[in-house]
Amino acid sequence: MIQRLKIEAFKAFEYLDLALGGLTLLSGLNSSGKSSILQAIALLRQSFDAAMLGPGSRNELLLNGPLVALGTGRDIYCEYSRRIPAEMLFTLYDSADDNVGWRVRVDNPDADVLPAEEYLSTPGRALDALFFGRFNYLRADRLSPELVYPRSHREVVRHRTLGSRGEYTVHYLTEFRDNVVENVHAREESVGPTLSSQVAHWLGEISPGVRVEPDAVAGTDFVRVRFGFGASSGLTGSSSYRPTHVGFGLTYALPIVVSLLATPPGGVLLLENPEAHVHPRGQAALGVLITRVVAGGVQVLVETHSDHVLNGIRLAAKRGMMDRDGIRLHFFARQRAGEISIESPVVEADGRLSRWPEGFFDQWDRDLDALLD
Repeated sequence: MIQRLKIEAFKAFEYLDLALGGLTLLSGLNSSGKSSILQAIALLRQSFDAAMLGPGSRNELLLNGPLVALGTGRDIYCEYSRRIPAEMLFTLYDSADDNVGWRVRVDNPDADVLPAEEYLSTPGRALDALFFGRFNYLRADRLSPELVYPRSHREVVRHRTLGSRGEYTVHYLTEFRDNVVENVHAREESVGPTLSSQVAHWLGEISPGVRVEPDAVAGTDFVRVRFGFGASSGLTGSSSYRPTHVGFGLTYALPIVVSLLATPPGGVLLLENPEAHVHPRGQAALGVLITRVVAGGVQVLVETHSDHVLNGIRLAAKRGMMDRDGIRLHFFARQRAGEISIESPVVEADGRLSRWPEGFFDQWDRDLDALLD
C-alpha cells in the first residue's frame, strides 16, 4: 500500500506531504487541489504504462495519455515555486524505509514529455503498489447515457481496466459478467458471487430491482447495455430500457460499482465524485461498498463533495466493516494568498470525527441555523 505521497512544485502545491490509508477521502471547496492528488498518481502510472517511467525506461513523464491530459510543463508547474532550475518532485512511500521518487525537469515549458531522474529508491513494495497491481482511475467526466459504447481488447481483456471515463465498462461486463468477484469482503452474500449478480445488487441500492443487461452488437466494435426493472423479459421486453431512457444516475454509477467489485486485493483505485447524479441513499450505499472493498485489500482514494458518502464510510467503520485506522480524511482549502491548507480529522471508534474543520461538510448545519434564526 502507498502510505504517503510527497509532491513539490506540481500544480497548486509548492510542497505537499500527504498521508494515505487503505481508504483516503479528499474533500474541500472547488479548485482547492483535490483532483491534483489523483492526477499526480495517475500521471506516474500513465508514464509507466507507456514504458516511459520505471525500471529499464528512459524515465520521462507522459503528460497526455489515456488516464490524464494535463497539457504541457507550463500547465503543471506550480506558479508559486521558486525552484531554479524549474523542477518537480514526486515521491511515494510504502513505509519510512521503502520509497521511490523522481525529480522532473521543466527545461521546455511547452513540452508534454518531461525528463525525469530517479533520485530516491529503496527496495520494497512502494513501486509495486502503484505500477504492478491492478489500477483504475475514474474521472468525474464519466460514462453518459448512449445507445452504444466502445470495445477495447487491449484495455479490457489485457489490462482489465474500464478506461478513465468508464467508457469500457459495458465491454468489461460482457467479458467478465460470470467471473466470481475475488474480493470476498465486497461480496453481498444474499446474492450470487458473480460480477453480474453483485453489480445488480449494489446498483439496486440506487434503484431497487434494477437489472443490467450488456451484450455485443454483432459485426461491430461496439457493445450496448439496457437496464431492466423487476422480472426479466429479455432485451426485447417492455421492462428493458436503453440508458437514454433511465437518466444519468444508473449510467454514471455503473463504472464506479463495476470498478469497486472488479478490482482484486492489492489493486489501487482512484475515484472522482462517485456520488454524481446519485440519490442520497445510493451515495451512502456507495460509501459502505467502498469500505468493504478496502477491507478486502484494495487501496481506494476518493474525491467527494458528498456528506452521504462520508457518513456511509463512518457507519461502516462504526459497525466494524473495516479498521478505522486505515481511513484518512483530508479537507483542502485555498487561502487568499493562493496557498493550500489541509486539515485531517480522525474517525473515532463510534463513527464520530475528532473535529469538524470549518467548511468540512457543514453546510447543512449552517443553513439549518439560518432557517431557525
